Amino acid sequence: MNQQTINMIEGKLYATLDEHRFLHSRSVAFTAATLAMRWYKGEMDRVMIAGYMHDCAKCKSIPEMLSAAEEWDIFNITEFHIQNPQLLHAMVGPAIAQAEYGIFDREIHDAISTHTTGAPKMSIMQKIIYVADFIEPVRDTVIKHIENYREAAFTDIDKAVYMIAQSTVDHITSKGVPIDPVTVATRDYYKKLIEERDGISL
Repeated sequence: MNQQTINMIEGKLYATLDEHRFLHSRSVAFTAATLAMRWYKGEMDRVMIAGYMHDCAKCKSIPEMLSAAEEWDIFNITEFHIQNPQLLHAMVGPAIAQAEYGIFDREIHDAISTHTTGAPKMSIMQKIIYVADFIEPVRDTVIKHIENYREAAFTDIDKAVYMIAQSTVDHITSKGVPIDPVTVATRDYYKKLIEERDGISL
């Protein structure tokens, strides 16, 4: 494991994020590591780095994120993303990871960029970070029936992705606010995948 890189990332995140966000990021990293033992055949430290880095832009202001987007030619940011910083930080995260932390790994960048909305046809690292962000221990008091998501995470990660995407759609819809279409596309893709794979109707 590249412990020197992880120590560097931990130190910079601790200085950059608020306490809750730092503890969440560290928890995601270790949850991702446990999921990687089950699902991922790559290097464990890369998964942990993705977990640590997924919220690296979270505590930046909107002007700071938009400045990074302009500097790194991220052109697909819309007014919808600006009004929803929880989406914006994921889109800008890979640029921050590269510019401020020296993380050039494209697979890690992809995992950062999809950790909020998911995406159809995600890589296994993307799935792990998407799921770990939802099930990590700091979430215990805010997600109902979290044990069901955790069980699926270790038995059928595609089902876990579907369950989390469906939960996200339900939650945002119940609030009566617009939802990112990528989240809906993620839900629909993994719903169809499971239905066709298992011969069931969800």
